[in-house]
Amino acid sequence: MTDVTLYHWEPNANSGKPMLALMEKGVAFDSHYLDLLSFDQHKPDYLAVNPQGTIPAMKHGDLVLTESTAIMEYVDEVFPGHCKLDPPVLPAPHDDPLIPAVDPVDPQRIAATRSGATRARSDRQQPVRPRQPRRRMQHRASADPMTS
Repeated sequence: MTDVTLYHWEPNANSGKPMLALMEKGVAFDSHYLDLLSFDQHKPDYLAVNPQGTIPAMKHGDLVLTESTAIMEYVDEVFPGHCKLDPPVLPAPHDDPLIPAVDPVDPQRIAATRSGATRARSDRQQPVRPRQPRRRMQHRASADPMTS
């Protein structure tokens, strides 16, 4: 059993990104597959890890991250691996207004800030408007097409 557990569903780009980052860095992790068609993300076992019931989620020790980009940034900064992700996932702290000025950079704080910012953006999205019925054009057939 490793210190890192990735909760994911496939095929899904959001689940695949953190998985690829972990593999690229050579990080050993436990893969926990969730079947969305069986609503595994709403079962008590998973809601204990991620109360939002969103996928993916990564648990590293006591830290739980729930956004794929935040997970990738955290993996890139925390795990030495044989390479840095190229291009780097995490910009320099002074380049990003979401990251508080902290020296040295604290990857857990950055990841938590990113994850929260992403959730805040998604919570503000406008609801989808119901589809309006299309108006049908009335066409009357006439014997002489030039007079219609």
